[in-house]
Amino acid sequence: MEFETIEHIDGHPYKLFVVSIGHRTHHFHKDLEIIQVLSGSIQIHIGSAVETYKKGDILLINPYEIHSIANLSDAFGRANLLLIIQIASQAFEQNAIDLSQLHFDARRLNNESSWLSPLMVTLYKQSIDGALSANYKRLGTLYQLIGMLLERLSYVVSKHHLPKAKDEAFKRILTLIEYVETHYETPIKLETLADQMHISKYHLSHSVKQTLGISFQTYLNTVRMTKAIQLLYTTKMSVLEISERAGFSDQKYLNQMIQMHHHCSASVLRNRARTAALPMPAAPIGTVHLPFDINDAQVAMDLLLCTDN
Repeated sequence: MEFETIEHIDGHPYKLFVVSIGHRTHHFHKDLEIIQVLSGSIQIHIGSAVETYKKGDILLINPYEIHSIANLSDAFGRANLLLIIQIASQAFEQNAIDLSQLHFDARRLNNESSWLSPLMVTLYKQSIDGALSANYKRLGTLYQLIGMLLERLSYVVSKHHLPKAKDEAFKRILTLIEYVETHYETPIKLETLADQMHISKYHLSHSVKQTLGISFQTYLNTVRMTKAIQLLYTTKMSVLEISERAGFSDQKYLNQMIQMHHHCSASVLRNRARTAALPMPAAPIGTVHLPFDINDAQVAMDLLLCTDN
């Protein structure tokens, strides 16, 4: 499984960016993550919870929570546009506050949008400002944002830096995800993994459903589909070759998966990427990013500031 290492801006304890996500397979990181949906809609899996977030929604993902993100494009193939901030666990070293030890109870932060949305947009604009003064302004904005979260949201503090590190079920899921990520192109049976972990197939199946919110087969198909789409975007391989390379039994099965999630065939999805006005952005392993116009993002954030002010 991928543990995401996040690069922060110029040594500052956060990363803030605009992105359009086609799919992000299950992963976790020690940073606190806040996502605002600027347009479109996404589906988030966190544990057994599955929720849809649309334009204007804001959500919070706690450190070390295993989660996945999927685009919910409409019949016209229009994708999401997201403003994401990831705040380092050691953002406040001087005050000895480790954000990875906090667990906020809230998930959907729409009730906080009147102050949170303007702060995120302001921080984004300060982050792309090259002026020396902006370095100090954005740290002030970040501290204000975290202070408001701590003041307005309920949370618990864990005594352990990694509250789930000693949880055997959690460890098993990490082992399973890592195995699937590295062997997705070969036949994988849940019985084989269960035998290797010395537990029953039923027990492992229940753990997967409880932790990832989906069945093992659905998770496996999702990983394979993500790999296939990456190959569609980055190679000239035929759809048949890609389906075999991604571990699908046949080309028809891959097309069914892409049709279900993207409302088009694999060939059409590839053509959309090739005809995009902007190049496909780089993405972490297990991620399908989609092209977008930064001017559209700027307009969306300007509208947020006007609405909230």
